[in-house]
Amino acid sequence: MISQKFVDSMMTQNFGQMAEVQSEKNTPGLLVQQCETIYEAALQFKPELLLHTMLTAFNTYAISVILRIPRINISLQTGSVASSSIPLPPLSTRPGIRASLGWYVLAAVTLRQWKAQQGLVWEKIFQRPLADFAPTVQDYFDMMSNDSKFYHVVTETSLHRDVPADFGSTIIRVGPMVAENAMQVGPEFGSEMSSAVEDFLAAGEPPVYFGFGSMIGASSKFMTLLCLRALRLTGLRGIFCAGWSEMSLDLVDGEPDAEELKAYSQKNALFVKYANHGSLFPRCCVIVHHGGTGTTNASLTSGVPTVIAPVCFDQFAHSDDINKLGNGMGLAALYNLEPSDVSEAVLKCLRMPEICNRAREVAAIIKKEKEDGPKDMVAFLQMFFKQFVDTGRQLKLQDYWRGRSRRSGARL
Repeated sequence: MISQKFVDSMMTQNFGQMAEVQSEKNTPGLLVQQCETIYEAALQFKPELLLHTMLTAFNTYAISVILRIPRINISLQTGSVASSSIPLPPLSTRPGIRASLGWYVLAAVTLRQWKAQQGLVWEKIFQRPLADFAPTVQDYFDMMSNDSKFYHVVTETSLHRDVPADFGSTIIRVGPMVAENAMQVGPEFGSEMSSAVEDFLAAGEPPVYFGFGSMIGASSKFMTLLCLRALRLTGLRGIFCAGWSEMSLDLVDGEPDAEELKAYSQKNALFVKYANHGSLFPRCCVIVHHGGTGTTNASLTSGVPTVIAPVCFDQFAHSDDINKLGNGMGLAALYNLEPSDVSEAVLKCLRMPEICNRAREVAAIIKKEKEDGPKDMVAFLQMFFKQFVDTGRQLKLQDYWRGRSRRSGARL
């Protein structure tokens, strides 16, 4: 069960509250288990290179320092690269100095939380004081900013946006990293409901997809009613992927239109926990989602019009991207929408041939980038191993910039 406090923190994009919620969730026992598992895997596997994202950066940094392993940051989108050209709502809504301050606040808050929780666990595991391996705020920017001191890979389609002018030469953009359909198997990809999905698809016209990944806007009940009422207004069929939102037909109970919604859903709606985006999306008529990077890439690849109802962070930028691309509709924040807003967007996508045609054009471009992305990533890693790992150059760079950040006094 997702706490309302967590939902509120996402809707307001309050980093301090998010950190507080995460602190409550991460019990000491769970943190110890997670850190020990990561450390044991590193000891047994003996990796020559560590790849990490923003969410795993601090743990990876600590292991990299203690075990002397080179590391590279990977961003799933340009919007997660700290830069004055990239606003970070609600801390900043425009490029410039406020955007830079927003990224500094994010780095400071998340680093303080990490030191107070995982950092203390790593002290016990490493049997070393925190200062021996903990990153600083400056280290955050050295790893994950537009002026990154080390190579930083962005796996994103070129259709999202141009590379900002202030990005340095260490930032390398390759195509999106999207798993092939054959690899999308298991409970997390809806394998347990695959037969029910196939039966539903075979029973009628292509449905509208509703799914919001790990996002919740307002409440599970609000999201269920918003999407189900919108579907009923369109007169179409729909598949509802609950994910973390926990959308469920049971949540309509007590509503004035509960019986009508249940009657409509009996033949026209299917609720599942998870779904295989790669195989399902091309068989839908419109895809309604939150605008997360993975779901957006899958929707762009499908050739089907997409409607984004963002909840937080980079999802608003992706919503704007869709409006600029012309292959769907980018809406306002999900928790401010009415069912008619969603239904009108869905019907507009279906009634305007230019949107459907553009969706197919975008898919053709994405397909090419999707094929080239992994190849470009492999070519980059081969170069990096030859020039930076095998020669020891990356470790020397990491030592140099770690020492410099400490001499500058950029500690938290």
